[in-house]
Amino acid sequence: MIQAQIYLFLDAAGRRSYSGWLRFFGQVVRQFDGFVNIQMLEVEGKNNLGLALIFENRQKLDAFFESAVFHQLMRRMKPHFEKPYRRILFRARNLYDYKKPTSEDKTLVKAKPSHMESPTKPAEQLNQSPVEKASDKPSSEIEVDEHKKVVDLSRYQQA
Repeated sequence: MIQAQIYLFLDAAGRRSYSGWLRFFGQVVRQFDGFVNIQMLEVEGKNNLGLALIFENRQKLDAFFESAVFHQLMRRMKPHFEKPYRRILFRARNLYDYKKPTSEDKTLVKAKPSHMESPTKPAEQLNQSPVEKASDKPSSEIEVDEHKKVVDLSRYQQA
């Protein structure tokens, strides 16, 4: 995917007519092959407005920018330009797939190995821990093995 951001430097009248122009721009651009998305951009702290266009690849984006339609769309706003628009290209690559799996995706998922089925240990394995049983002596009389540093809390747990 490739993204182009177009920044427009508009006068007050251009800023007022921007949202209507952008809606029309969006209706036109979505008819182009390879179009994915359009977004409105507002530069914080400034009066600059813009748009982000996302296309499947560079060739399809370039075809749109080189078209007479794109130049006609930009000419509609040109009377309101305080200075020429600025275009920046970004290549977008997803690091992760954020889409939610569909029922079709779930059928394609391979079965997990048996050792990964349960994230917790079975109860019988927990009872085989190397912790020594607590004595009935008060805590001040219990001998602590300094090498183990293990505390047995079993007498505090309810069965």
